[in-house]
This record gives sequence, structure tokens and C-alpha cells, in this order.
Amino acid sequence: MSALAKLLHSQGNIITGSDITPTTKLDFATVFHDHNPQNVKPADVVVFNNAIDSNNPELLEAKKLGKKIISRGDLLGEISRNYKNVIAISGMHGKSTTTEMIAEVFLRAGKNPTIHLGAVSKKFNSNLFIGRKDYFITEACEY
Repeated sequence: MSALAKLLHSQGNIITGSDITPTTKLDFATVFHDHNPQNVKPADVVVFNNAIDSNNPELLEAKKLGKKIISRGDLLGEISRNYKNVIAISGMHGKSTTTEMIAEVFLRAGKNPTIHLGAVSKKFNSNLFIGRKDYFITEACEY
């Protein structure tokens, strides 16, 4: 989710998030380390992944408040529509490695793709590389 958050932030969106893992830190966003209904009150859009239970207090509050709610997969689909060509890598094992290998081919060819990874790349020291809108190379989660 953090790579998608970075991409949305680069487009001028204000990002907050919730993750019960206290190690999650984003320099451009507030990350709450609890699932409190108060966390979603200022949000315009609430994005969730399939690890979130339907009884999650933030998700229930977002529904109660009539917030726009979108799954991570649907968000990735919406983002993908902003690119001329999309290459999505899916599967059970090796998605990050395969995505980065394909991205390297495009980079060496001078195509300057936007690259969305599920893991931090040693080359970029990030899970996101923002290039042009011609190519979007993305790791498509098995969800």
C-alpha cells in the first residue's frame, strides 16, 4: 500500500493511514498504529486491502459517514487507467523480482516507466519509481 500512497502523494493528495505494525513510517504521511474510527473522519477516500476484516472499526465508520470506500485492487486499476500501457505481474512467488527485472529492461531501453513494486528495490531504495505516463509496470497483488 505504501507505494500507492507515495504515488497518490506525488499527485498532490494528502495521505494518512493505519497499520497496527508500529514500524510503518512514511515521511509524507501520518500513520496511525491503531484502528480507531476517529482516524477516517477527515478522509475523503478510504482505501482498504483484503487483510481488513469487514468489522474493522475504521471501515465501519467510513461506511457510516458515507465516505468513498475503495479496495486496493480497484485503486490500482484506477491508477493504471492513467497510463498508455500497463504491464501487471501477478502470481504467488517472485512478483517483485520479476517486476523489477522487466522494469530494468524498460529503463535500459530509455522508456522511463513508472514502476510500482511490492518490495523495496535496492536500485531505487524505494518501492516506487515515478517515470512518464507511457508505461506503468506494476506488481499486481494476488488479492
